[in-house]
Amino acid sequence: MSYLREVEHLKIPLPHILLATDNFDEKNFIATGGFGKVYQGQSDQYGTIAVKRLYHGSGQGQHEFMMEISLLSAYKHENLASLVGFCDQDDEKILVYKHESNGSLDKVLQSKDLNWIQRLRICLDAAHGLKYLHDDVGQHHRVLHRDIKSSNILLDENWKAKISDFGLSKIGPANVPVTFLISNACGTIGYIDPEYLTYGVLTQKSDVYSFGVVLFEVLCGRLARAVEFEDKRHFLCILAQNHYENGTLDEIIDSDLRKQMNPASLSTFSTIAYQCLKKCREDRPTMSQIGSSELCDDASRGVCHDDAVHEGLSTSLRDQGPSVFVINDLKPRLKQLYTLKGHLESVIELKGLDIENIDQSYSL
Repeated sequence: MSYLREVEHLKIPLPHILLATDNFDEKNFIATGGFGKVYQGQSDQYGTIAVKRLYHGSGQGQHEFMMEISLLSAYKHENLASLVGFCDQDDEKILVYKHESNGSLDKVLQSKDLNWIQRLRICLDAAHGLKYLHDDVGQHHRVLHRDIKSSNILLDENWKAKISDFGLSKIGPANVPVTFLISNACGTIGYIDPEYLTYGVLTQKSDVYSFGVVLFEVLCGRLARAVEFEDKRHFLCILAQNHYENGTLDEIIDSDLRKQMNPASLSTFSTIAYQCLKKCREDRPTMSQIGSSELCDDASRGVCHDDAVHEGLSTSLRDQGPSVFVINDLKPRLKQLYTLKGHLESVIELKGLDIENIDQSYSL
């Protein structure tokens, strides 16, 4: 097949894969997805591998198979999954990746062993991978992932995050500030940009929206959809936005995790996540802005509850300008500060603000 000629060197014979996975024995089963099952395998040549076997017969997944090979063979980054090879033989379509020993992010969201600093660094890793796709894959094009979610963020033995599953990705021009592509909306419910879902217009800000949902998953230790709830708790994006605006995020954050955060780190993180979910995509930050925000400083410095709170408002709010962090967000942010007043009194001096009259002072 002509589309595979340039990646012929990545072909892995089917018998090698069958040997590595014990003929796809269920004891090696790792996960399942929309287009196939994933198995762990052991290969003399490639070491420990993850093998995605696409479903037979339905024809579903052919485009995704081609797209995954095309993108991961062309683009390399420390925060992208590593494609080892593929198999297109005897009606089998198989993708082989380097196995990441800590699995996918969705499986560890509720883990007490995943501390706040690790969570920050995982989010920054994912942000850097997504920034690479949007801005750095080439001078004339960019990659829009279209299915950013916690189950598509893999974690290696050192908890470094790697974006995976590029089957739904689109390639668009990069010689304009914002790439607009018209397509049928697809992705995963709970993560899809509402504007993309409604109008079928895809931009890099659609990935930013999905990334914001992941940030709130990491903060709250739960998935984007809670199928056990049929009320406002069902979708995390709605629940988190409401609590952010009311200054009550503490109610949906695990108490043990909350004790590890200082107020400034929580405020910076939650504000960025909230901005990513803005209804108007022009008000959302870019992945470049997120990757260079104070969130990055917190992760590299290892900010925890006992550290000194950074002076003033975060760099993200102060320096990115009204196009990203707009004045309308000061009101819920200040309500947050008021809620956290007991924690902040000893470390922050709110000069010139009458706390009792914040609503009047910043009414818009």
